[in-house]
Amino acid sequence: MSSETSETEAKVNGSTQPESSGQHAESASSESASTGPSCQMNGACMMESLTSGLELAKKVVMDPVGVWVEIKDKNWSVAEMYQKYIIPLSAIPVVAGFIGFTLFGPVRLFSGLLHAIVSYGLYLGMVYVIALLLQKLAPQFGGESSLESAMKLVFVSFLPCVYASAVMVVPFALFLFIPFLALLGGLYAFYQGIPSMVGVPAEKRLPYFAVSIVSLILCSLVLEAIF
Repeated sequence: MSSETSETEAKVNGSTQPESSGQHAESASSESASTGPSCQMNGACMMESLTSGLELAKKVVMDPVGVWVEIKDKNWSVAEMYQKYIIPLSAIPVVAGFIGFTLFGPVRLFSGLLHAIVSYGLYLGMVYVIALLLQKLAPQFGGESSLESAMKLVFVSFLPCVYASAVMVVPFALFLFIPFLALLGGLYAFYQGIPSMVGVPAEKRLPYFAVSIVSLILCSLVLEAIF
């Protein structure tokens, strides 16, 4: 009788163990799925941000109209845009300017480092503030926008400028036309993306564009004065 009982217990234990391990595996996979592919700021993720951002910048340059069809369908949150693109890519002009103006310019190392840190914080803050302004301005021109859509319009439009700023490593006047051309391309892409991203109708796109640029300039001046 005892041997039959032990055999029964062994069978029960044997049948429940795989189920338990399966439950552990299922819970682990669900935890992994819930957390998602969160990208930590390591070398691999930095390289991924640089390459994917560069591909987006190429699309902005090559097809400043059609790129917004793809961007509009991206379900990026504000946190995801900052984590994957804005935080790592904002370092490009900062690092390039620091190297260029400390190695080839009259700026001392400590002053250049302090200016780089302040500039980096300024870039990160400006993207959010400008996107918020664009969102608030849209209803005044017959549009409707979320903060996510407005932020996509801001940072995607000026991705070419971010990569072109790498020439500041060698801050000679000969190379200044490259960021300038990138800025013109970014402004054109921004203009083309207004109807798709903030819903402003075509007949009001130009005044919205003008007010946005003025707001952008004023915002930059205010933030620079604060910092």
